[in-house]
Amino acid sequence: MAAAGKASERILLLASAAFIATFAAIAASPFFALTAALLVVLGVASVTFSTTINTTLQLVVPDELRGRVMSIFFLLFAGSTPVGGWFTGTLAESLGVPETLAIEAILCGVGFVIAMTYRWAHGKAMREAALAAAPAD
Repeated sequence: MAAAGKASERILLLASAAFIATFAAIAASPFFALTAALLVVLGVASVTFSTTINTTLQLVVPDELRGRVMSIFFLLFAGSTPVGGWFTGTLAESLGVPETLAIEAILCGVGFVIAMTYRWAHGKAMREAALAAAPAD
């Protein structure tokens, strides 16, 4: 993606939707083999999302801010893992694993809807700002 100099918003949205749908399917799956196969799909969706968002950030952010932006991104992206682990473990202990995964899939879906609503409401302004900041060829 980075070598091509572009990252697709469509791929980012599809990876997000695939992650949420697969996560919900894992929560509902009663069979080990099915769950194992779904975990592979979840991993592919997760890596695709991570690669696309990372590439997008590095291509869009001005050179002089890239290090700062990427450090904040990585702090939020990877640094939230201990909090998420604690939340998942605490919830799973009190409600059970399938219920916890279902709640987390719903939370991911809510986040996706919020992001899409924001994108829809501010999409034109975001595109104009990106075009204004892009270097002239």
